[in-house]
Amino acid sequence: TLSLHDALPIWSFFRYKSKKCFYLLLGNLVPLSRAKNSKFQNHCFDIKKNGKNEEDFIAYKNGSYSEREICENTIWGSKEIEERGLKLLSFMAEHWDIDELKDKIKQKEFLFL
Repeated sequence: TLSLHDALPIWSFFRYKSKKCFYLLLGNLVPLSRAKNSKFQNHCFDIKKNGKNEEDFIAYKNGSYSEREICENTIWGSKEIEERGLKLLSFMAEHWDIDELKDKIKQKEFLFL
């Protein structure tokens, strides 16, 4: 969701290496088809969320449950990425009964937070 080339003010104070760490976190990853991923390229969050224009149906708002859930955010910053990562780990812990991921401290360690 976060593009390494995103120029939104929320990312302006991060150095490239720090931004790259958030770019690679679990909470920033969204399962997409190859075609949709290719269409999004390195566009900013707002374009991925809403499309380039009103007739563009290639946007998160018209996508999978995960994509629509991300659309509930008005911005996509470090806080949102961290929260989504923790939410995904909690889901995995409960859904597949992974005891190691049920501990919030271990979840943060897993996400390098």
